Amino acid sequence: MVRFGGALKEGGPMADQPIFRNLFLYGPFVLVPFISFQPSVLFIFWMTSNAYTFLLMKAFQQTSVRNYFGVPLRREYSPAQQLQMMKQQQDNMMNAMKKVKDHNQQMKKFSDEHRRKQ
Repeated sequence: MVRFGGALKEGGPMADQPIFRNLFLYGPFVLVPFISFQPSVLFIFWMTSNAYTFLLMKAFQQTSVRNYFGVPLRREYSPAQQLQMMKQQQDNMMNAMKKVKDHNQQMKKFSDEHRRKQ
């Protein structure tokens, strides 16, 4: 059985909400009538890209293909582990934003000192 919207089962914060599940599941079929009236090249590109992605998804579901390319099995995380990883990512993002802010302040200070010398 083929089920579209398979990437949504990967998880993420929106995976459990039915509206998003249905959007990813039926969205491509709803878009076909609208995009089919676009220039031919866009429609052909869209259809080819989606077909290629679908075939890759189906191929990598096969254990022999994953083993051949050395793709590890998908790891399962508990909700507590997912929350911990999200917190870690948020902390990393905040640290990066602080570094950028500090860098911008240093550059502004340098620029202001350079202007005063002229």
